[in-house]
Amino acid sequence: MKKYVSQICIAAAVALLGTAAFCGFQIYHHNAQVKKQTEAFEQSAEVETYEPLRYS
Repeated sequence: MKKYVSQICIAAAVALLGTAAFCGFQIYHHNAQVKKQTEAFEQSAEVETYEPLRYS
């Protein structure tokens, strides 16, 4: 019985580490996309600058 408990604990630890690695990669990938999107937005904002309207 003790052998099975040990194997179950190892399997659970491997599954937990796999889940943590997967979630970490997803967060990293999402943050990279947000950064890329932000840089593209800032570049387009620099291109499209307009003079404010002035009323006399």
